Amino acid sequence: ALVKAMFNPVILSRNTNIINDGKKLLKACHSNNNTLIIFSNMHHDHFEKIYNKPEMKKIFKYFKAQNILISGLLKTMKPYNAMYD
Repeated sequence: ALVKAMFNPVILSRNTNIINDGKKLLKACHSNNNTLIIFSNMHHDHFEKIYNKPEMKKIFKYFKAQNILISGLLKTMKPYNAMYD
């Protein structure tokens, strides 16, 4: 059951929640003019479900679209050295 949940985008997104201390850290980093990047090897279906959850807008508002790098959406796999350049 656990493996099924890990690979099911609906179940995974339903169980993905904001951690308040993480949100505070993210806000502080953003306030200090840091470049915030999401660099993930998450499957694109999983990421899209999480990204589109209404409550996750509180998190994703800190990231510029060009700084969200999901290997599945870029049609690459890590390690892919060009993604780091």
